[in-house]
Amino acid sequence: AERTKELNDQVEIYEASAQRLGDELVAVQTQLAQMSDVNTRLEASTADATQERDDAMEQCQTLMAKLDNAEVAHTNLQGELEGLRAASSGNDEMQATVASLEEQLRTKQADLDSAEMKMRELSDQAQAYGSHVERLSGELAEMQSQMAEIEDTNTRLEGSVAESMKERDDAMEQ
Repeated sequence: AERTKELNDQVEIYEASAQRLGDELVAVQTQLAQMSDVNTRLEASTADATQERDDAMEQCQTLMAKLDNAEVAHTNLQGELEGLRAASSGNDEMQATVASLEEQLRTKQADLDSAEMKMRELSDQAQAYGSHVERLSGELAEMQSQMAEIEDTNTRLEGSVAESMKERDDAMEQ
């Protein structure tokens, strides 16, 4: 009777231990699932930020090409204007052409200034996206490290539960 009581007490201890380990295992598996969801969202955010950065860089390159073209047009118009000024000798028609070219030159300069400002904005935006991508990459790496730790804990808990169950079964057989 004394031996039976000891075995029953031991079985209760093993069952309590197995229950506690089972609860911990469920908690760790829940946490792992949550971290997996966060990991998925971080990966998606990183991909979005990378695409936005790439788009901004592409727009920046397009604007740089337009800026180069505007600078060439500006230089050409300036040359034509100087040539017309030198050739004009009070001719009203020539004066109108010069005025028109000066207006075109002012318009091209305004376009050039606008393109430069837009290029600076896009460059700043691309840098911001780059920083965002770096931050998300860091968070992703941290999350993956935490997931690895949780998976290790999960594996240890599963082993403890199995060992506890075996000890309980062994105790019940005696």
